[in-house]
Amino acid sequence: NARVASAATTGFGLSALCIAAERGWVPARAARARAAGTLRFLAEQAPREHGWFYHWMDSRTGARVWNSELSSIDTGILLAGVLTAKACFTADPDIAARADAVLDAVDYPWMLAGDPGLLSMGWYPDRGFIPSRWDTYSEGPLLYILGAASRTHPLAPETWRGWKRDWTDYGGLRYLHPGTPIFTHQYPQAWVDLRGLRDFDGTDYFANSALAPRAHRRFCLDLA
Repeated sequence: NARVASAATTGFGLSALCIAAERGWVPARAARARAAGTLRFLAEQAPREHGWFYHWMDSRTGARVWNSELSSIDTGILLAGVLTAKACFTADPDIAARADAVLDAVDYPWMLAGDPGLLSMGWYPDRGFIPSRWDTYSEGPLLYILGAASRTHPLAPETWRGWKRDWTDYGGLRYLHPGTPIFTHQYPQAWVDLRGLRDFDGTDYFANSALAPRAHRRFCLDLA
């Protein structure tokens, strides 16, 4: 359905507009206008609960589509794109104002749904919070970074330590293995530059995101 929009894809799209404008693939004025219209829609029209967006929305009205959930991770990816647009189009005060309106509305503690530190994967109007949590290494750390940085409804710093780090070995390569598709290693680092940084336990997530694809490639070659 051409009218159905994805919150996460919109986050990637806002980021892509910045890249396209910087590299001259589209006129900067056109990219800025597209970003401004998107942020106006998000800030003023798209429905939200406690600042969180629905996974799927009608691109013309913002109405919830396919009985989808308020998605924590899709909102997180969208917010990463909003931040990127704000940083990119600094000459437009309306973009900054609407970006701040979207970012500051997100109530991260609400999405904890009573848990001391693990975010729920989402919320349904008729069923409430999804029982599953962002409780292990995945694309979820993006949410904990955004939550810790919130100016209005922050997560406690301790939430960063709350999710599990599970390790695996394959073909002599040792890496964090979430047991999910390889994109889970890549998504947060589309926006967060982790080069040269190590976590409290010494983990180098940038290096890990290079090791994981190498291990997956080796596994596929071994299948042959």
